[in-house]
Amino acid sequence: MTDFTELRNTMIESQIRTDGVTDPAVLGAIRKISREQFVPDECIPYAYADCPIRLSVKPVARGLPAPRDFALLVQAAGIEPSDVVLDIGCGSGYSTAVLARLADTVVALEEDNILAEKAMGTLAELGADNAVVVKGDLKEGYPGQAPYDIIMLSGAACRIPEGLFSQLAEGGRLVAVVYGAVNGNVRVYEKTGGGVSSRTICKATASVLPGFEAEPDFVFAS
Repeated sequence: MTDFTELRNTMIESQIRTDGVTDPAVLGAIRKISREQFVPDECIPYAYADCPIRLSVKPVARGLPAPRDFALLVQAAGIEPSDVVLDIGCGSGYSTAVLARLADTVVALEEDNILAEKAMGTLAELGADNAVVVKGDLKEGYPGQAPYDIIMLSGAACRIPEGLFSQLAEGGRLVAVVYGAVNGNVRVYEKTGGGVSSRTICKATASVLPGFEAEPDFVFAS
């Protein structure tokens, strides 16, 4: 029988802590969540591997980021126990389960109905009663419960829709893996005085969420 607890501990020590994730709260939250519960059955043997996990192909390919990239994203958010978090693109709910151990409330937004139902069921099994899964267009966020102290994209973006910043509380932060011309980086956007500043934390990769692709280049008609 597979010892998932041992695999989880090995993942933390060999993939996550060695890449600069040292926040005890973040490591503790990840240690408590069974990643194998959130992946398709055929991917369970790879749940703790140092790689992304495919969650679905249709209507849009979706994936769970590699453990190292996900942990860096969570640490960069700097979540406090009193925070209200919007988890955009929660997928099967793994990110939400981890965030729910760090924050007061987590609103998990998902537009894929199958993934949303999976997230709802697994979070209910875990007793994550401070998390709620809502369905909607990812790029629109979820203004009905705004403002948020933290908005986290559980995936990557080539651009951040401006409307999401309006859903941040003063002093709130949006964190995401953002792709430039070549590489992806964990970026933190902070709202202060009505404006938004940003900084790059480190390199990371993740699947680009639907609605967060690059704007198409303008082409002159021939």
